[in-house]
Amino acid sequence: MNNQIETPRFATADEFLKAPERLKFPVILRPVAGSGSKGLIIVESMSELEHIRLDPQNYMAQEMYQGREYTVNMFFDRDGSLKCVIPHLRYEIRAGEVSKGITRRVPELINIARRMASALKGAYGPMCFQAIMDDHGKAVVFEINARFGGGYPLAHQAGARFAQWLIEDVKGLPSTASDEWQDGVVMLRFDSAVFFNLNENK
Repeated sequence: MNNQIETPRFATADEFLKAPERLKFPVILRPVAGSGSKGLIIVESMSELEHIRLDPQNYMAQEMYQGREYTVNMFFDRDGSLKCVIPHLRYEIRAGEVSKGITRRVPELINIARRMASALKGAYGPMCFQAIMDDHGKAVVFEINARFGGGYPLAHQAGARFAQWLIEDVKGLPSTASDEWQDGVVMLRFDSAVFFNLNENK
C-alpha cells in the first residue's frame, strides 16, 4: 500500500505458476501488453491451474476483487495541478469498454485521486484509474492509465470537458477547467443495425 492507496497483490505469471500460494484465489492472469480485456484468464482455484496454457513471459498474475467497478477520470493542468476528478460506475462492460455507466461523486474515490495526484509529479492532461469498491466502501485500485479513458464521452457529457481544456491550453486561451460536473449522468451505448440492398442500383 503506497501513498495509502490499496492495490491488489500481484506477481509475474512465472512466479505465480511456480508458487500459486503466494496469491489468494481467485486470480486474474493478464497480458502484460493487453488491451480491452483481451486475453484475460480468471483462475478460481489451484486445481484449475493444471489446465492453463500460456506463455508466462507475456502474462502477470493479480488477485481478483469482488464489488462495483469504477473508472475515475482525472485532469491535470500544465503545472501538474489536479483540476477535475470524475468517477463513473461501470454498470456493463463489453470487450473492456464501458457500455453502460453513470457518474457518481464518491468521496473515497475522489480522495484516492487526490492522494494519487500528490505522488504523480509532472502529470499533465487526462489520466484515469480503475477501482473495485466493496459493500463497505473500501476501494482497491487495480489499473492506472496515462490517457483518455474508454468511458470519457460520459465524463465529457457530464461537464468534464478534458478535450476542450487541452485545446485551450495549447492555444494559450484562458482555462475553463474545473471540478464542476453533473452527478447522475447516464451513458447507454448500443449497436445499430444498417440494412441496404446491393441490387437496388443495378
